[in-house]
Amino acid sequence: MISWIQTIIQRHHKWFFGALLIVIIVAFVFTVGAVPGIGSPNRSEYPRDFLGFNLSSDQVNQDLARGVEMSYILSGRNPQSVNLEDAMKQRAVMLYVANTLEIPSPGDKQVAQYIQSLPAFTDPQTGQFSNNVYTTFLDNVSNSSRYSEQVVADIIAQDWRIQRAAEAVSGPGYVLSYLAEQQEAQARTSWSVETAVMSSEGFQTVVDVKDDELQTYFEQAGERYKLPAQMTLNYVFFPASEYAAKVPEPTEEQLEAYYIRNISQWEKTEDGAAKPFEDVSDAVAKAWSQPQAVNMATEAASQLTVDIYKAYTAKKIASGEQALLDFVKNGGYIVKATPAFGGQELPKDFPLPLKAVQAGASLNDRRLYSDAIPGPEGAYVVFRGELIPAKMPKLEDVRESVVADYKTAKTSEAFTAFGEKIHNELQQTVDKGDSFTAVARKNGFEVKSYEDFTLMSPPKDLPQYYFYSFMDMDQGQVSPMLRVGPESVFIYVKKKETPDVTSDPDALKEATDTIGYYFAGATAQSIIRDLVAVGDKMATPEEF
Repeated sequence: MISWIQTIIQRHHKWFFGALLIVIIVAFVFTVGAVPGIGSPNRSEYPRDFLGFNLSSDQVNQDLARGVEMSYILSGRNPQSVNLEDAMKQRAVMLYVANTLEIPSPGDKQVAQYIQSLPAFTDPQTGQFSNNVYTTFLDNVSNSSRYSEQVVADIIAQDWRIQRAAEAVSGPGYVLSYLAEQQEAQARTSWSVETAVMSSEGFQTVVDVKDDELQTYFEQAGERYKLPAQMTLNYVFFPASEYAAKVPEPTEEQLEAYYIRNISQWEKTEDGAAKPFEDVSDAVAKAWSQPQAVNMATEAASQLTVDIYKAYTAKKIASGEQALLDFVKNGGYIVKATPAFGGQELPKDFPLPLKAVQAGASLNDRRLYSDAIPGPEGAYVVFRGELIPAKMPKLEDVRESVVADYKTAKTSEAFTAFGEKIHNELQQTVDKGDSFTAVARKNGFEVKSYEDFTLMSPPKDLPQYYFYSFMDMDQGQVSPMLRVGPESVFIYVKKKETPDVTSDPDALKEATDTIGYYFAGATAQSIIRDLVAVGDKMATPEEF
C-alpha cells in the first residue's frame, strides 16, 4: 500500500514527481556501497578493470574524482559531504551503462537546456536560471588550476548521459491498475474519527510479589541478570607530580608561545577575551610544566619496560605472570590492581585512562605487559590481572532489581488487560449506537473528534501515526488499544465514505504515474547495485 504521505505529495507537489526518478538514481549513484578499493596502496602495478575503468590508473582516478566533485557543485551540493571513493565507483558504473547503451553525447541545444536546469546556475531570488551566475561560474573556472572550461564541459556532457542512462535502466515502472485505483480511492476517502487518549504512565495497580512467582520469573528471565565477564588489571603508575620539580624553568619566550597556542583555555575578561599574558603567567607556567612532567614520567615508565625486556632476554624472569609481577615489585615499583570492570563503561573514578585500559585488554599469553602509556596525570605500565567469567547471580543478590522488573511486567500485563476490557466496552457501545465519548471519558480517557477530512487535507492536530491504524479500518470499528510512547489510544471510525474513482481516468493516470516512478526507481537501484558487485569482482586482482 502506498503511504498516505506519498499520496499527499502526489496531490500537492506534482512537480516533485517529474524529477523524482532522476533524484532517486543520482542520490543512489553517490551514496550506495561502502567497498574500498579505488587508489588502494600496493596495487598500482595490477590493472584493475572496473567495468572498463582501470582503477590502478592515476589518470582514471583523477578524472572520476573531478567528475564527482564537479557534479556535486553543479547540483548545488557540498562535495565535502561525499564519500569520494564510493562516489567514484558509482560514476564509473553509470558511465559504463551509458557506453553500453550507446547513449550519444548531447548536442549544443541539449547541453544548453541541461545547463539551464542545474541548481548551481539558479538565481536564489527568482528560482530561475541566471546568466550572471553562469558567467561568474565560467570566470571562476578560467582562474582555476584544477579545472578548465573543456574539463567542465566534458563533465556536464557525462552527467547528461548519466541521466539518460538512469532513465533507461529504470524501465517503464509497470503498475497494475488496481494499485492506482486503491491509492486514488484512499486519497479521496472522507473520514470522521474520534480518539480517546490516556497516559499509560498514570496507570496504577497493586502487584502482590509472591516468592514462588518471583523465582519463576527470575529463572525465565535469568539471562537479563547474568553478570557479564569481567577482568582486573595490574599497573604501575608514574605520577607526573614526582617529576614536576625536575622540569627546567621555561624561558619567557616559551611561556608566551605556549600562552598563544592555548589561548582559549585561559581565564577570560568580562568581554570574553583571554586575559593578557601578564595576568595569567602563573597559570601558564603551571600548565606548561605539566606535559613536561608527564614526558619525564613516560620516560621512567619506558625504562621499566626496557628493564623487563632485558630481564626476559637474560632469563632472569621465569615464565608466568606472577614471576613478572615479582620482578617488578623487587625492583622497587608499587604494583596496584584496578577494580573489576567489564561491559561498555568503566566504573566511576577508575584509576586508569581509557588508552591504558585498551592496552591492558589486548594483552595475552605472549605479551604480558604494555608499553609506557602517557596519561593526563602521569604514565602507566599495565599488566594482566584476573579474568572473572560471566556467571548467574543468586536471586537474593539481585532481588531488588528482579522485584522492580517483575512489578513493571505485571503492571504492563494488567494495563494490557485493562485495554482489552475497555476496547470491548467501547466496541459494544458504538455497536448499540451509544456514545463513544461518554464511555471513554468515564474510564479516564481524553476524547477528541475530527470531522470530514481526507488524507489530502488532514486535521493539523491529528498525529500522523494514527493514520497507519485507521486507514485499514471500516466504519463503526474501534481499534485495539494502541501504545505509542507514553500514550495509549483508541480510535473510533465514526464515518468512512469511499468514492467511486473509476469515473476519473485523469486522476487514475496520475496515480499510476506516481507509483510507476517508485517502481522504476527500485528497478534501477537493483540493477546498479548488481553492476557495482560485478565491477568490484572484476577489479579485484587474484593476488588479493
